Amino acid sequence: MGRSLKPVSADVMQTMNLPGSFYSQALNRHYEVFGKDGKLYQSEYETGANGQDVFRNTQQIQWIVGAGANGFGGIVTRGGSLFEAPLSYYSRPNAWELSPGY
Repeated sequence: MGRSLKPVSADVMQTMNLPGSFYSQALNRHYEVFGKDGKLYQSEYETGANGQDVFRNTQQIQWIVGAGANGFGGIVTRGGSLFEAPLSYYSRPNAWELSPGY
């Protein structure tokens, strides 16, 4: 576990099921995870009745936590602090879902 934090790289991204998405009915939020230009991103957004975005927050995932045996999660940096990203990848179902406690 002590060696399970690593920076996002092309090698790490190849082990992920990308792109991925998840919708939480309880939170009325959509989530997406995707790679672009060799970087990993997650978006959280809500859509209105007209299908337009009410808001969209996209953050670059800079670190990965976990070895992948059960799954892994992403870490974002904001204002010099680290935060868990909304989605985590779970190996057994091979799916992106909400991170623990999110």
